[in-house]
Amino acid sequence: MRWLPDIEACGECGFAWDMPYDEAVATVRDATELVQQACGGVPSHEHAGDLRWSPCEYTWHLADAIRIAAERLWMTIHVPAVRLVCFDEVALAAARHYDELPAAAALWSLTRAVADFDAAVRSAPPEPVERTSAVARRVAHEVWHHAGDMLAKRATPTAPAEPRGDERL
Repeated sequence: MRWLPDIEACGECGFAWDMPYDEAVATVRDATELVQQACGGVPSHEHAGDLRWSPCEYTWHLADAIRIAAERLWMTIHVPAVRLVCFDEVALAAARHYDELPAAAALWSLTRAVADFDAAVRSAPPEPVERTSAVARRVAHEVWHHAGDMLAKRATPTAPAEPRGDERL
């Protein structure tokens, strides 16, 4: 499985795929604050622009993505031979009913997921292996990309966007 694209930066948000591990970790550690800044406080259920989800749904997505990344990061450190598999974020959002879940709980969940990620990072050796770094950069991209989406679109509410196919993390 490919964890990082063969391009230098995300074509949509400009995230640099060669971001150093420590910067990627710092980005994830700042996720709750970045989301609150992007949303102007508590994420709403209003859809904005052409985004797939509302800010609240994106917050739930980030909480799940970071929690899963924490597990993956821990496994790359403590069970290095483990096979890491993708998850379908659209199916997960539907199964969890992101659109029905409260924003305050989304922020709480995001904060807890960041704490789990931080605990996994603290269990890493001083020089993490490339696979560990790739997991950190991939989830840092999620935070960077979606917080940026929410910030850019916060002032333009419209109808929900259609899903963009079978995209997997």
